Amino acid sequence: MAAPVSPGAWARAQGVSLRAVDALPPEPALRRALADGVARGYGGELPPFPGDAALLLIEEGGESAGVLALKPGPGAAARTVLAVAVAPARRGRAVGLRAVVACERRLLRDGVRELYASVPRGNGRGVYFWLRAGYRPLTEPPALAPPGWGGGQGASPEGCGWFYRRLERSPRERRERAR
Repeated sequence: MAAPVSPGAWARAQGVSLRAVDALPPEPALRRALADGVARGYGGELPPFPGDAALLLIEEGGESAGVLALKPGPGAAARTVLAVAVAPARRGRAVGLRAVVACERRLLRDGVRELYASVPRGNGRGVYFWLRAGYRPLTEPPALAPPGWGGGQGASPEGCGWFYRRLERSPRERRERAR
């Protein structure tokens, strides 16, 4: 039986759905996940997301599992993932990766061709996540890059590292579209 999909999902793939929300839900597990994204064991105030960032609730099995924050740019056909945070009890089951796949598919349908990710340098788990997801590390922030979340807000003194991926349809999707 398929897992329930959130009504009004912005995107869905592989058993997770992303639903746009106006504010971060008050669930302590989600706030802890975001704090861990700034730096492991970070206990300060969470930096605010930029006003033009989309906040997407990651749901698995009809329950909150995490948060993904996405911002326009740099450039018209690009977006930047500011945060992928999975509640501690849901980690280790590829929830974050499946959420990124759902996000990539939706963005590709919407005409976005480049996806960037910023990770506070104090977040080693986040750096490893983006490498495993197939993103290429950048030596410099992209031109016109929006400020990174966490590292660029004074929470992580090391600043942010940047990752990049060109979005393309899978060979199977290309074959199906050619028919």
